[in-house]
Amino acid sequence: MKSRSYRVALGLIVVIVLVGSYFIFLKQTGHVSNVKNTASYIKVTNKSHSDDFKKYWILAYDPNNQKENEKFKINIEENMVWNLIEVGKTYFVSYEQENDQIRLLAIKHID
Repeated sequence: MKSRSYRVALGLIVVIVLVGSYFIFLKQTGHVSNVKNTASYIKVTNKSHSDDFKKYWILAYDPNNQKENEKFKINIEENMVWNLIEVGKTYFVSYEQENDQIRLLAIKHID
């Protein structure tokens, strides 16, 4: 009986060490991501692009939870999508945030 409980305890310790080592490995190799996905309404306050027309973005805020002075920048990968977005309009969007960068995933016109 004592031998069996010893083996169970040893097995649990081995499992805990292996799982812990796996997560340490993931963190050190950069495979653990800090990406956050959000879906919300936004009201667009401004839109702009880089001088070479390679980067596009909008400034917007969530009219249900934020004030206009709390606007944030959303990067847009496709210029065709950026061209269709209108300042002052409300949209339902899905975007992801990784570190300080926010990238648009999907957008739907509401008004």
